[in-house]
Amino acid sequence: MAAPRIIVHHLAFTRSQRVIWALEELGLKYEIKVHHFARGGMPPGIFALNPVGKAPVVEIDGKVMVESGAILHYLLTNYAKPGSGIEQTPSQESYFWALFSEGTLMFQVQPGRFVGFTAAYLLKSGGLNEDEKKGVQALNGAWQASVSKTIKAALGVVEKGLVEHESNGGFFSGNANIGEGDFMMAYPLIDISTMKGAPYTIGPATRTYLGRVTSRPAFIAAAKRIREEEKANPRPSSGKL
Repeated sequence: MAAPRIIVHHLAFTRSQRVIWALEELGLKYEIKVHHFARGGMPPGIFALNPVGKAPVVEIDGKVMVESGAILHYLLTNYAKPGSGIEQTPSQESYFWALFSEGTLMFQVQPGRFVGFTAAYLLKSGGLNEDEKKGVQALNGAWQASVSKTIKAALGVVEKGLVEHESNGGFFSGNANIGEGDFMMAYPLIDISTMKGAPYTIGPATRTYLGRVTSRPAFIAAAKRIREEEKANPRPSSGKL
């Protein structure tokens, strides 16, 4: 298969990091177009490519692709080479963890963070009376307690899974090849591991796994490329796109 022309539409601190890491692992050339969050949400450039305004968005030979899981599946099934150490056909384990990453982990982490930020904003706004403040605090507390319980249980499942996979290479693929499950799971686990003050934490096997993943040359190269592209394309001082 001829080398494709790939353009990654990148937003800082978003799931496009997964795709860029995978492209480095696959040894594919790619361009990065940096976008910046607009006031009130996603940049118009993303909406122009994806009507629901979600990233990542990737163009492959002119075809627009969205959803990080779908993008990764396409890249790995089409461009991973036998013997490269990258899983081409996802194992059942990879498939499970790829879905688990968003359907369980990020499904709890992201709304929990949003509710927390919203509550903090409302409490600092000065526009609430005492009863309203108590209501916001109670709602946020109840929400965070529920989310934290689920995340703690999910991280226990992750820890158990990694311990079981350790003898087979220690990847979420369940074998010695890195796969879709790894590209999808690393993002929420890194996010969780760097949270300050969170009432949950990753386990020792998970921390070892993240150390192994983040020390991979392709991961380091992807992080470097992202920093360089963001530095070369900073947010306009006016805040407008």
